Amino acid sequence: MPARLREGESMAHSDTSPLAPPPIRIGGLGLIQDPVGRILMVRPTYDNPKGFFQLPGGGAGEGEPDWEAAIREVREETGLLVTPQRLLVKDWMPPRPHRAAGLNFVYDCGTAPGDIPIALPPGEPPELDQYRWIAPAHLDLHCAGYQALRVRAALHARATGTLAELKRGLPIYTTVT
Repeated sequence: MPARLREGESMAHSDTSPLAPPPIRIGGLGLIQDPVGRILMVRPTYDNPKGFFQLPGGGAGEGEPDWEAAIREVREETGLLVTPQRLLVKDWMPPRPHRAAGLNFVYDCGTAPGDIPIALPPGEPPELDQYRWIAPAHLDLHCAGYQALRVRAALHARATGTLAELKRGLPIYTTVT
């Protein structure tokens, strides 16, 4: 049951302005599996000293919805044209030094043959240098902890028809802040 305001507390929104909201990054990501259940993952070359893999996708441009960012970014990063089938995960990423807070949305982008050609984006230096189809049991070997949790939550949401709401990979309704 929601708590009531105490005497003297205010409901005013003086701490935020609809004309100048706080910065937030929005990301659209795609969960793509092959017929045996492995997940398509890509390895970024930037801000990745441990060489971890992540779901394909990326940041939305100004005014771009997260699902359109997922379509565009998956195509840019893999060469695959996907159609999101439904939202699986909303993952809040707290702010870090030199990085705004973010919301990452993971969409079910279906199944693709494991031998489908993947075209990483060109560039010097490249944004991504590798892709892999990773079995769910091996996520911890190839991904940052929060990323492995996010992918497992997406797989569970896909299997159960639910939506996972996370904070850095952990369920928000059980996370103590």
